[in-house]
Amino acid sequence: MREQYYGRQSYDFGEETLLTSAQQVVRVKPASSIPLLRLNLEFYPKSVRSYTQIAFAFTRSLDDESAIATLEKALEIEPDNGMIKGQLEQLKSYRRRK
Repeated sequence: MREQYYGRQSYDFGEETLLTSAQQVVRVKPASSIPLLRLNLEFYPKSVRSYTQIAFAFTRSLDDESAIATLEKALEIEPDNGMIKGQLEQLKSYRRRK
């Protein structure tokens, strides 16, 4: 669909579309939102918002280690992002043990 309709104002293939969809899914089924966000990363590989949303989905799924690794990837893209640094430190300080 993307190849056939992109640029024709038929469908919105912008970064925000999958982010918004994933935010709605993460509330009900956190693990189900991760594939949507990874798809977004295929088209927008430097999407820090996608990485932070994936990390949020991992924390909702009680997978703190994956959330930490994902936030660290986001920091590689935006090393001066204070919000991500804060989230990472907070998560590291209380991470759950499986």
